[in-house]
Amino acid sequence: MENASSESFGFGLAALLKLHPDLQDQAHLATRWTELIEAYGDALRLRDDLRTKGGDSMLLEHFEQTCRELEDDLQESLRSCRRTCR
Repeated sequence: MENASSESFGFGLAALLKLHPDLQDQAHLATRWTELIEAYGDALRLRDDLRTKGGDSMLLEHFEQTCRELEDDLQESLRSCRRTCR
C-alpha cells in the first residue's frame, strides 16, 4: 500500500465521492488505488484549470476524456471491491 496522504489523493477521492456518494462505504479501501486516485485528482485540477483559463481545446478535450476514464475505472474498482474485498 502506498502513502495516501497527498493532496492529489485527497482531492481525487473527495471529488469521486461527491459525484458518487454510493461509494462512500468503500472509501476506507481507496488506498488500494492510491496512484489511480492521485492521477484522477491531478487530471481534474488540470482540466479545471484549462476550463477556467482557456487554452488549447484539444488539450481540454484530452483531460475531459482522461477524467471520465479514470472515474469509470475507479467506480468499477470500488464497486467490485464491495463484493470481493475484506
